[in-house]
Amino acid sequence: MSVLVIPSRVDPRLKPLLGDDGCERLEAAMLGHVARLAERVAPGRAFAASVPAGARRLIPDGVTVIEQEGLASAVAEAFERDPGPFVVLRTGTPTLSRAHVRETYAELDSGADACFGPSQEGGWYAAGLRRPLPELLEPRQLEDVLRVARARGIPVGLIGVERELDTPEAVLAALEDPAVPEDVGNVLRLHVSR
Repeated sequence: MSVLVIPSRVDPRLKPLLGDDGCERLEAAMLGHVARLAERVAPGRAFAASVPAGARRLIPDGVTVIEQEGLASAVAEAFERDPGPFVVLRTGTPTLSRAHVRETYAELDSGADACFGPSQEGGWYAAGLRRPLPELLEPRQLEDVLRVARARGIPVGLIGVERELDTPEAVLAALEDPAVPEDVGNVLRLHVSR
């Protein structure tokens, strides 16, 4: 089991609610949460790519940083370092857990070449890949990913839908969600209450 973490930028729609400082802290808290998750579920086989220089301190020692920009390039390099399969986790979904990684691997074990965790907003928060499939990583919207997979005959599985933190409404919902990690919740409470 291998995991690749891809940092997400906080959606600009959150800036009026959280401010610049809150957005930076939220990005850091979510990157730290997902990187620690990767280290726990894939000891010795956890990677992170496209990590800004200032955020390297958030990556645990057990996570290897890949110096690649771009999702397809990072996945290709990850597969060069480790045979996989890989679960690619984006950091924009605060409720990511071991269960999401397990469900993704279960879909791959059942015969899918790829598996995606859909976000409510139409994108995806997790991708399981039995092998590098750059053609599935280019589209941002899951609907487009699935269209490409069908056209190429690539078997794809899906796991549960989750909410990304990309709107003020999502932030307010996250404040009430017990599955949101404490450090992410603390950032939200600090900046939303101002």
